Amino acid sequence: MNLLSRKTLRGIGFICVVLVVSYFFSKGIVENNIRLIFVVGLFLILGILCLKISTGVISLVIFLPFMAFLRRFIYSYNSYVSLDPILVISDILTLFMFFHILLFERKNLYKLVKKNQIVCYVTLLLLVCVLQIFNPLQGGIIVGIAGAKFWIIPILWFYLGFYVTERKMEIIFYLIIAIGFITAVYGLYQMYYRFTDFEKYWINYGGYTALGIRGFMRSFSTFASAQEYTTYLMISGIITLAYFLKRKNNLILLIIFSVIGYSLVMASARGAIFGFVIGSGLFLILGLRNFKKIILAGIVVIIGSSILISKVSLPESPVEIKHTMKRTLMEHTMSGITDPFSKTSTIQHRFQGARSVFGRIIRNPFGLGIGAGNLAAYKFGGSGAPETFFLIGSVMKIGLLGGILLILLFYNFIKWNFLSYVEKNDFFCRLEITIAFIAFTIGGFMLYSTGPFIWLLLGWGTKRLTDEKKD
Repeated sequence: MNLLSRKTLRGIGFICVVLVVSYFFSKGIVENNIRLIFVVGLFLILGILCLKISTGVISLVIFLPFMAFLRRFIYSYNSYVSLDPILVISDILTLFMFFHILLFERKNLYKLVKKNQIVCYVTLLLLVCVLQIFNPLQGGIIVGIAGAKFWIIPILWFYLGFYVTERKMEIIFYLIIAIGFITAVYGLYQMYYRFTDFEKYWINYGGYTALGIRGFMRSFSTFASAQEYTTYLMISGIITLAYFLKRKNNLILLIIFSVIGYSLVMASARGAIFGFVIGSGLFLILGLRNFKKIILAGIVVIIGSSILISKVSLPESPVEIKHTMKRTLMEHTMSGITDPFSKTSTIQHRFQGARSVFGRIIRNPFGLGIGAGNLAAYKFGGSGAPETFFLIGSVMKIGLLGGILLILLFYNFIKWNFLSYVEKNDFFCRLEITIAFIAFTIGGFMLYSTGPFIWLLLGWGTKRLTDEKKD
């Protein structure tokens, strides 16, 4: 009998988990620690679901957008803690599923690494990120380990994508649409009816400056930040549009698309709005399928949008002298769109940051470390980074080699999908091109909820294209 068989290891692992969970659950009850009870219960439920990779992926896709909300809800019972264990539940389970692949599927994984360029690029990028944990420039190894949450953990979802079927992926797409709608409605509720007591508590103790705009607090819905909220809406809106066109004018999807679009505008995140417009336009333009027509249509859309935006202005109302929150957020959004290079626009700071980052990259071609300039640096005293454009900032952290690998994998993924789409008019190829392009240009693959999904899509799409080539 093979003591290291899959069945034996699962049995041993299950017994160990039950013993550990029972201990901490009992401890939470005795100490009246609601946070501990909550975390242990979630870990047990999600852990059981993660015994099968496809089921685990779906359960975590549902959990991650509501993770921060659950964390804040616990503040109704327990006080604020900066290092909340609820934030690492999905990380532990992701590692569990990845090591399961390494243990039982390593031969198939090794074949993919050897035969597929994209898998090779991702694996090399993963190794670069692991080495960046030990980069002393970020402020210490603790900062690097914390930074792994935003780089290494999401990248591992690429490999999980190999074990998701097309039917399961469609379920995930619909879940993203449904969650986008639910969180959009809740974000509008926050804007019109304000925040709950536990959300106000979090704003006071764990919030950040960028949440406020001219004296008003912007919506963040169920997410950890307004940026994550709007990035999720951006991706969800693009997927909703894609399925609306696929399902031939489905009224429910049209309503969802409208709600998500309105919520995105009112959330006052100009970068996400640009991404939403560009992504939606790209998906529509790809419908032409001819490369020359796509380029021509893209130029026409860019010129037309620029002319239209330059003429847009907010209506003046003599009655509305005092600014309401709705008007203030709308003005903030429109000012960034109609005059992106104004003195108050963040794009000026991003250009200044880009110049500073280029100097840092030249001085430190090996990067500053995956913990530099993010929440890991803030919590553990690591080095900061100037605000700049997403891709430039990423290269600053993972170095020139990591940046080149990142560019190569996205370029090849988009190219492969485009060639397949032109040949077969495949819906998923069209959607994968759109999301990959937006993720590469706007960002989102290092955030709690959107990062894992983007890397999952890259892995699933890569495996699907590889299987098509074999056929």
